[in-house]
Amino acid sequence: MPVNGSPMVKRDLIAFLYAHGWHDADNLLQMAGTVDAESGCYPTAWHWNDPHDGGDGSTDWGLFQLNDSNKGGSSPAIDAAGNPVPATKVKTFAEAALDPSQAIVKARALYNERGFEPWFGHARWKNYAPAMTRALANWLREKYGIALL
Repeated sequence: MPVNGSPMVKRDLIAFLYAHGWHDADNLLQMAGTVDAESGCYPTAWHWNDPHDGGDGSTDWGLFQLNDSNKGGSSPAIDAAGNPVPATKVKTFAEAALDPSQAIVKARALYNERGFEPWFGHARWKNYAPAMTRALANWLREKYGIALL
């Protein structure tokens, strides 16, 4: 999974998810772990689903690894700054998916429609639960002015 830039701080991810409707603690923790499994919390992460590895040629983009449905597509090129250059037909989609404030709207709609089914990484969310549990605790501690763990 190529990435550029820095990952989102985990407690900031928790706050971001909460602000966009993941209020149930169980679902909030599962989604945070899923995001970490999918993208490592990097808003610029992307993954080309290589047909040689059983993929369909589409690309997954951003923090939520939203799929562009570009079946038969090729791997994005990389610009001089290390950023992916999506194919013209998916450029608008990819740019939105790489922008967390736009991507979360799509991710929330997907979740409302299909739960965690769209995310392959949900099967591994528990591997990320210890770090995300700490992030959740620190988000609440920060919110209430208590020293972080």
